[in-house]
Amino acid sequence: MTKIITPEAVVAYSQCLRKAFLILCSERQGMPHDYVRLLQEQARRNRIKYVNLIEQEHPGVSTGNAAVLLNGEDVLLEVPLRLHDSAS
Repeated sequence: MTKIITPEAVVAYSQCLRKAFLILCSERQGMPHDYVRLLQEQARRNRIKYVNLIEQEHPGVSTGNAAVLLNGEDVLLEVPLRLHDSAS
């Protein structure tokens, strides 16, 4: 079967050969490519590792919601930020 080289695959090739390979060889249409899932999983593991390290080095830091600011917490981790219609 002939594979169509899309603009997405060309851009991926310039960024990372593995990304281009996974885009071209993916059988599932409409699903996230394996490369994207690999990056998301790696980011998740790195975030957990980094948060744990911060919590060990700085016991006063906590994860949670903004309500703990009322309890005197100075620093929060992994709190969604919202302002009117914008969120991050």
